[in-house]
Order: sequence, then structure tokens, then C-alpha cells
Amino acid sequence: IMGEGALKTVKITPGIIHAIKNIGNTNMVLIVYANEAFNSEDPDTFYEKILE
Repeated sequence: IMGEGALKTVKITPGIIHAIKNIGNTNMVLIVYANEAFNSEDPDTFYEKILE
């Protein structure tokens, strides 16, 4: 669990299903980056419903 004053960097390994959910009472700021540009002709993103 992260929060103001407890900022974290999280590295998610490629191929690992993951989700991010804000459980706080304020807006969450999330900065996401990738090591390569998205290629729509060869997508590597797959959608799985893992949070309700």
C-alpha cells in the first residue's frame, strides 16, 4: 500500500497479469512508462478482468 509520504516505484515484469486499484479517499496519480513504443500491428497487451 502506497500513499502520500510513502511513494513507491513498482516494476511489473512482462507477461505478468496485473491491476492497480485506488483504495484511498483521494485521487490517485499514476505515472506509467514503457521501454518501447506500442506496435498496433503486433500488440503485446492482453485484457483480462481481474478486479471487480
